[in-house]
Amino acid sequence: VKAEPVLTLGLNDEDPNALLQVVVFATRLPDGSILVGDHGEFALKLFDSSGRLRRAFARKGSGPGEVRFLGQMFRCGDSILTYDIAEGHRMSVFSLAGRYDRTFRWRTPPGQTVPYVSACNAEGAFVHVGWPGDGSTRPGIHRARVPVWMSRADSSAPRMLDSVSGSERWGQVVDRRLVGSQ
Repeated sequence: VKAEPVLTLGLNDEDPNALLQVVVFATRLPDGSILVGDHGEFALKLFDSSGRLRRAFARKGSGPGEVRFLGQMFRCGDSILTYDIAEGHRMSVFSLAGRYDRTFRWRTPPGQTVPYVSACNAEGAFVHVGWPGDGSTRPGIHRARVPVWMSRADSSAPRMLDSVSGSERWGQVVDRRLVGSQ
């Protein structure tokens, strides 16, 4: 790794749209450009290979192709998907060039509201890891079982795969009463 950066994004004071606030995700596209998911006025910013802003899209809002709070961004093959946690966990699908395509919401297995973590492949298939179930919190350090399921980039029914050990949690006790976990 060189001491000097190869490329700098989001520092152009002359173009306020190029500034980055909180980066959620970034990916290099086949043409060398870089797409950045950001919490700024526009959720998606496309920079050319020299770091110059080419286009900003998915502006703040609740309408089609808009994002209120970008929770995650996924690159699945030739699509970009935004996960908007302020709009009822809405997923919006964009082309790599930034054209809005459609919106959907994942369906989840019984007892799960949203995935804890998700990943996709080039064909748009997702694998999700869920949250521990109710009653799984224990005092002190513990690791509960969590569900693993698959879904498509649409609202079709999920397909349960298995359960695995979830992340380590710390069950917090106050006045001899379990009050939550971190």
